Amino acid sequence: MSMEASAVSRTILVVDDELNNREILRDLLEDEGFKVLLAEDGRDGLRKSTLGVGAILMDVIMPQMDGLTTCRQLKANEATRNIPVLFLSACPEEQIQQAAYRAGAYDFLHKPVRASELRAKLGAATQIDPAWTFEQRRARYQELVQRAETAQAVEEAAANNLLDQACLTEL
Repeated sequence: MSMEASAVSRTILVVDDELNNREILRDLLEDEGFKVLLAEDGRDGLRKSTLGVGAILMDVIMPQMDGLTTCRQLKANEATRNIPVLFLSACPEEQIQQAAYRAGAYDFLHKPVRASELRAKLGAATQIDPAWTFEQRRARYQELVQRAETAQAVEEAAANNLLDQACLTEL
């Protein structure tokens, strides 16, 4: 990873309508060595997303433009589609989390955010090679699923073969 790409991946955009949440996340991220940009809603987040950010932490429910709409717009834009978006929400409903993933979320964290969980998920998100497109990640995922399905089929065939042999030896 080049110095420029490394600097980009260490810049995090925090999008949350609550000032207190933005400040807490900023302090936590700066303590971890990240450069932090703050946005108070989805529209502000869209504007700042083009400033070389490596990942976006975004609240789901915000006035003006919610996080789901913002994420869909980020993923529709060639310049921002590969930026990992990690959603934050105090809502415990699983439907919110599912909607976030459908909108293009990289990951999801529940508020209040645990520093260790944020550190781990953000660390993984910022290690993504920006040149690796969404389509490449999807193709790699499909390849891994196919390998897993093939391995499962081979295991099932081997197990059936062993059962057949056991039945034959009993005769």
